[in-house]
Amino acid sequence: MKEIEKFLRSSDCITSANNHIVCNIKDHDKTATTTTITSGYFFTWSCRIGTEHEKFGFEFGSLRPMKYEQIAELPNDIAERFDWDKIMEDEKEDQWKKSWNSRIPTHHNKMILKIKFLQAVVAGLTYLTTLLSRVLSPKGRLPQQKSGEESEREENERFGLSWRVAVEANNVRPWRTVPPQCYHHLENYMCAGQYELDLNLVVEHIWLYASQIPLSPDGMDAWILDVDDTCISNVSYYKARRFGCDPFDSTIFKAWIKKGMCPANPAVRSLFNALVERGFKVFLLTGRDKATLSEITTLNLHNQGFIGYQRLILRSGEYKGQSAVRYKSAIRKEIEGEGYRIWGNVGDQWSDLQGECLGKRTFKLPNPMYFIS
Repeated sequence: MKEIEKFLRSSDCITSANNHIVCNIKDHDKTATTTTITSGYFFTWSCRIGTEHEKFGFEFGSLRPMKYEQIAELPNDIAERFDWDKIMEDEKEDQWKKSWNSRIPTHHNKMILKIKFLQAVVAGLTYLTTLLSRVLSPKGRLPQQKSGEESEREENERFGLSWRVAVEANNVRPWRTVPPQCYHHLENYMCAGQYELDLNLVVEHIWLYASQIPLSPDGMDAWILDVDDTCISNVSYYKARRFGCDPFDSTIFKAWIKKGMCPANPAVRSLFNALVERGFKVFLLTGRDKATLSEITTLNLHNQGFIGYQRLILRSGEYKGQSAVRYKSAIRKEIEGEGYRIWGNVGDQWSDLQGECLGKRTFKLPNPMYFIS
């Protein structure tokens, strides 16, 4: 392009008119012509450089009209110098009627078309990418009107989560039933896997602590585990009771216990076996009635793999009517009175972990389904 510009600037009879190069004597018009051509604006399929004699002026010296030979010299030189094709439009005798044109080289046109095509493709892809990002991004989406049912369910889910966290932190007490709006949240929590993940995480930290305790050779290092919803699970029972939304019925619950079908919490059973193998004396402490539920509880625990514990302790008549805190505090005090050192105490209720003789560390397992004072 720089060669063409230099060649055109060297002529005194070059300018632009109607997409053609014609003769003129003004230098500033030559500059405009060459700038336009070299910028690429004229390079289209219909663009030609030719000899339209009507647009030509006169010679500088004599002011006479230019001859055809003079007119033809310019495009002929361009064609020879830059390898352009000559297209003769007619062969009439009157030379001034002849029109000689030279098209811009084909390879230049093709290159420009390719560039424009690529530019269009890039622009299209950019637009599509922007459009897709706005559609897929939550910020770019148009707000959708939620139905009343969807809004209520979302509100209940949020409340259920907040309520469960408050319960586990022991900030809600005492309470008798789970609020009805928490039902779907607790159903998802207890049955969709999150409950097991939470319980497993607590057990991992329990064992991390227990595995580093230096045991004494006297065999008096002890550990206490609760039974219901610690060693064995009542989730199946509470599922039928809407996960605690229905009021507690001691008669129905006792009938469930007597079936002896409570499954083990796998993570706690693994912890129990690890504690026994390491040398701890494990005490299983429950609020179940000793007179009516001792045998079935022992069998249920045995069937679920809890074998080798030091003692299973159930509530005897002397503790009947006492709160769980007072009853379990008294039992732990008796254990320590026998010379045992309680290193850890694990339960799903805060009442398992409050009172006297708690041991060196306590661990709360998740349970948002019921509250025992």
